[in-house]
Amino acid sequence: MSQTPSAVLELVALAVRVLKTRYASLARSYGNFAALLILYIIPLDIAAQHERVEQVILEREDDLIVTFKQAVTDECNMTAIAGAIIAQVAITALSLPRLSSTHWVARALFLLALASGCLSVYFCCAVQRSIGALYHPESIRNWLSLPRHGSSTRKASLAAILIISAPFNLMGLSIQALLTGLATYQGFTWTRGLDTEAGRNDSRAVFITFVVGTGACVLSYYFTVFLKSIENNLFFGGNTAGRPDPTALDNISGTAQLPPTSNQRLPSLPAVQSESDREGLFAALEAAARTHIQCAEAERRVASEYALAFQVRAHGI
Repeated sequence: MSQTPSAVLELVALAVRVLKTRYASLARSYGNFAALLILYIIPLDIAAQHERVEQVILEREDDLIVTFKQAVTDECNMTAIAGAIIAQVAITALSLPRLSSTHWVARALFLLALASGCLSVYFCCAVQRSIGALYHPESIRNWLSLPRHGSSTRKASLAAILIISAPFNLMGLSIQALLTGLATYQGFTWTRGLDTEAGRNDSRAVFITFVVGTGACVLSYYFTVFLKSIENNLFFGGNTAGRPDPTALDNISGTAQLPPTSNQRLPSLPAVQSESDREGLFAALEAAARTHIQCAEAERRVASEYALAFQVRAHGI
């Protein structure tokens, strides 16, 4: 029990560290004002999306950028289905009994939920059309990046991030408007005594149950998301994508990479005469490289688990 206040203070300090890290990353790309606007004023998950996009455009492998394109397409498909369902529920809510006798805010919120749900479906189609027209990995990188001069480092485009995030954010706005409209409708049904067939305190009990139950569901999810963000910042040094830092793993293992020597020579490969022998050699080399990559990933996971156990023991979590 005595460690509880210190653990809470440590979580708060880690949360502040996460915000500072994201603010510094956004400020380097867009300036202090835009970073402040994105991180603290606009209630959108643009900061996390910015980190993901920058990891993709800085990666040299083309497979990752193609996987990111496919992930955006799949997300649009899922968001379009969810937005259509919410819009259908919102248009059904407009036919609730005695809706006109409640406050006008309830009807306005239902209409907002309907409009934002339909627009999220439309924007999903628009994003898929824009992303689908990019056939080459380099074209996708250029679309996700700011125009650069010479050989400068790529930076994520804020406009591209907003375009990708728009369908999901509109879908979130739709569900928020729908839930708030239902709460407003039920609250005024209770306060104005519109449901004459119910008992004396039935409308009040329904309103309290709806508000408390919905609030508990929302808080339970976002609290776990907050804890996951704290874990990523604590165990991976601010790498919110959950990918271990190779430099940190080298420091944990206590080993350093040896500098290359000029007198090292690669072993000579056997002479290949036929095309089939050449293809067989390439396949063998590719299989060996894939095996080495899998072994390296396994060693990295083991080192991450050791680092995780050490941090948990050190912080008493």
